Amino acid sequence: MSTDNTIQQARLGDDSAWQELVNQHQEAVFRLAYLILGEYDDARDVAQDTFIRAYNKFSHFDANRPLRPWLWELDDLKAVWYWGVD
Repeated sequence: MSTDNTIQQARLGDDSAWQELVNQHQEAVFRLAYLILGEYDDARDVAQDTFIRAYNKFSHFDANRPLRPWLWELDDLKAVWYWGVD
């Protein structure tokens, strides 16, 4: 399945398509969170929260734009918030 098709299927509620997107992007999202936080467990929590947030906001994602930068934006915002909590 192409990435565009996977995104479209995920937007229509296909859980296997959503899982495929998570599998494609989870390492990059984790790395960004780890770069910001410097703690493995915190970065893992932030990455998980990022995908939960993305899932809940996926209807607002502009399918004409790349997915990864949108995920990174969500990840960056969450990591900065998380970092500020300590």
